[in-house]
Amino acid sequence: LTRGGCCTQSFWSPDSQQVLFIDKPAPDAPLGIWGVDVAQPNPTPELVTERIAFYTADMAFLVELSEDTTVIERLADPLTGTGGARWTVPAEGRSVSISPGRKRIAWQVSDEDLPFERQTAQVWVANLDGTDAQAVATLPRGSFGGWISDDVVLLSGRESLESREHILYAFSLTSGRTTELVRSERLRGGLLSP
Repeated sequence: LTRGGCCTQSFWSPDSQQVLFIDKPAPDAPLGIWGVDVAQPNPTPELVTERIAFYTADMAFLVELSEDTTVIERLADPLTGTGGARWTVPAEGRSVSISPGRKRIAWQVSDEDLPFERQTAQVWVANLDGTDAQAVATLPRGSFGGWISDDVVLLSGRESLESREHILYAFSLTSGRTTELVRSERLRGGLLSP
């Protein structure tokens, strides 16, 4: 689809008809998110947007980060031009994940100054507008893995910092119930299927 050395951070367009990526294809071209059509042989990259940010899969929302600020923006509907809004959430410069129904956000806080084997992650959840923020889990050597639904998140961690086994589990925000999915000494890189 592209020439070697061209691009980074590839992802699918919402309709799966393009592969999008960050690039600056020529010295006189803008840095931005470019796309190539997967149905065309030897497609020419086309600029999608000069705004480099973290987008939801449907590209309806974006998340911009600065040193101590996290901003969410609901993009205007391209057909009507309505719906655009922008607000700051209490993640303090950390990336957030937006729930499938676009009702909540989640992020994790870790002490990056500690060696990995001593780190404990705290997972926070808030409403989409950043209100009602609360810590929902503390994970020794763990992390937030994504949203399963608007109520259930995928988490991983250990029972203690000294434990050898890593656990991947689903956690209900409403009931607090956990469902263990798998446990292993070398569990890495679990991803939710679409």
